Amino acid sequence: MSELIDPADGSWDEILIRDTFWEEDVEHILKIQTHEGHEDWAAWHYDQKGVFSVKSAYKVAIQNKDARSGKEASSSGGGDCTGVNFNWKKIWDCKVANKVKLFLWRFAHNSLALRCNLSRMGVKLDTICPVCKRLDENSCHLFFNCKGVNNYWQMLNLEEERVLLGKCRSGQEVLNKIWDFVEEKRLKVITLLWKWWSAQNKINAEERHMPPTEICKDVEFHIAEQDKQRKKT
Repeated sequence: MSELIDPADGSWDEILIRDTFWEEDVEHILKIQTHEGHEDWAAWHYDQKGVFSVKSAYKVAIQNKDARSGKEASSSGGGDCTGVNFNWKKIWDCKVANKVKLFLWRFAHNSLALRCNLSRMGVKLDTICPVCKRLDENSCHLFFNCKGVNNYWQMLNLEEERVLLGKCRSGQEVLNKIWDFVEEKRLKVITLLWKWWSAQNKINAEERHMPPTEICKDVEFHIAEQDKQRKKT
């Protein structure tokens, strides 16, 4: 975390943070006090107060054991969707901006703030998709099956890819399919997913709904800008 703090005055490096994280996370980060000048102390990550105890260590050990057991049981009948065959390094090696890589990481972990995910964590809210208002808003629906997103895939000549990815059972399986695409198509699909997620967040915030033509132009523009940046380096 120290890399995100300006050593000159001990405050957050706002430019670096805005370049690294999503806008929805930036404001939360900047509100956190950096506590410059306070003495560091060792903290136990798995306790809210940072205090180590045998009880908390035992709880972590049991959770890890249960997680391993679940993965072993799933891998015997599944494959990609458990993450066993997923190469996380491909996300960080992907030729996209850092904030897009972070989006892909959250997509693969199914940790995006989708309504079904929030409901599963105990948040009381309507899980119906705010775009089409027909089905629950989960990852598969929002990115591949929602009526609101179909036009975007078609306008970018990615309809076959939409159908293929819509059959996947997890975010990791989706990305495994995307890695197999040629680079131009891979970058276009990834950028579309990211731009659509950003547009959907604006819909949730009751902001302006961007028309398909505008988002598709934004996708092409973003890819061109990234290509320029790569050629400079």
